[in-house]
Amino acid sequence: MAVQNYQIESPRLIILTGPQGSGNHLWSKIFNSHPSVNGWDMQGKYWQGHHRETFAECWNKPALFKTYDYKQYNVTSISNPYVAKGKHRVPKYDQVFKALDARGVEYSVIQLGRDGNILQHQQTRLRKKITLDLESFPEADFFLSYELLQLYGAKYIETIAYNLDFPIDVGDAVKHLEEDTNAKYIKAHEGVTDTDRLVALAINESKIDFTKLYEPLPDAPSTPEIVKAKGPTKATLKKMHKSEQPKPTRARQEADKRREERLARVASEEAATLKKKMLFELKKLQQLAQRIKQRRKRQQRLQEKLNKYFHPDNWTANTDFHWTGDDFLIQEIGSGKTVLDVGCGYNTLKPHFGDALHGIDPANHHADEVVSIEDFKTKQYDVILCLGSINFGDEVTIRSQINKLVQCTKNDGKIYWRQNPGQRDRPFKGIEEIDFFPWSFDNNTKLADEAGCRVREMRWDNDRIYAVWEKR
Repeated sequence: MAVQNYQIESPRLIILTGPQGSGNHLWSKIFNSHPSVNGWDMQGKYWQGHHRETFAECWNKPALFKTYDYKQYNVTSISNPYVAKGKHRVPKYDQVFKALDARGVEYSVIQLGRDGNILQHQQTRLRKKITLDLESFPEADFFLSYELLQLYGAKYIETIAYNLDFPIDVGDAVKHLEEDTNAKYIKAHEGVTDTDRLVALAINESKIDFTKLYEPLPDAPSTPEIVKAKGPTKATLKKMHKSEQPKPTRARQEADKRREERLARVASEEAATLKKKMLFELKKLQQLAQRIKQRRKRQQRLQEKLNKYFHPDNWTANTDFHWTGDDFLIQEIGSGKTVLDVGCGYNTLKPHFGDALHGIDPANHHADEVVSIEDFKTKQYDVILCLGSINFGDEVTIRSQINKLVQCTKNDGKIYWRQNPGQRDRPFKGIEEIDFFPWSFDNNTKLADEAGCRVREMRWDNDRIYAVWEKR
């Protein structure tokens, strides 16, 4: 094993431990799914003996945890008891914790759980005895359930990764949940399974001394009460639940203190960052509010100029158009449709469509409603007429007006346009102060598509553009 180079000052280690048969292998695969994690990947195999686990030698000699070459994120798995040289041994948790504390490793103890009946059946079937002894486990930081894992899948894994702040590739992890091994325990079991053969092989393999480079392992203290037990009785379970948790060691207390200090430091840094972001966002909102206020003032000034421009005292309607003339549009629209005439002027189409047409204009009292398109209460129509009214202002203003027009249009409804390509061809005092939007064939296609419409027709009508949009 390589000597620690200490390049990583504070590595993380997840300690997965649970009774034999509680799912150590499955959980190891899940926690080792992310490429940044160092752990037991089993080289793609379904099952292996624990003597092949990445940190197996460290568990046999806990002092090796001091010199292990850690990554930033690490996972070790150890069952309790585990098998070494053909014998059942209780992991030396306290020695391991001391070694980790001395190395400065931040570790979390994760205790695995599974249905007690299944555990007892599995242990008895494979090892001819019950090996479940909950009192031999250390104080756990977190508990994981095999049943909840199979029931909730990816959502459960995502919650674990979040709560532990540990990288888990959920997409890769869920691949290991295709088989629920609990299924084989809900019916009478006959014969020997492939997993049984693998376990038997691993037990035989574990008798081989893989630690010749190190001192011989001392036998673990015998636990005859575990070997002879047929399973915990109700009285035993009650006593176990009532028993007090062992007091944490001094080393563990110091590790907890370091962890709390780290969390406090991270929380302080995150609070400062959040405050900075909030101040930045507040400044952006203030700037946006100022821009909106300024734009409203410009729009008000523009509307005042347009009201003078289109006032009946100044405005005379131009009828020198074919495609956007009254006669053509009356025939094109037909009957039975509701029509909104935006900027209707003298409302000349009203007699032809009657109450089916609603004319709005902010500057002409002949309209059904004296109001701008921006302030018009949204209602939906089959046809929208914009015969020279949406020609003024910058692109932002035109886009805003288009969005309102589309809101007023039914699905598959049409918008008929008479567009000015930017010509100031009317004598009017102050016309140079009015922004004329330069309509073109190209920006018709662009703006229609962005608004969720398609251009059905587009052609020149004298010196103006005739266009028909259809709402998708």
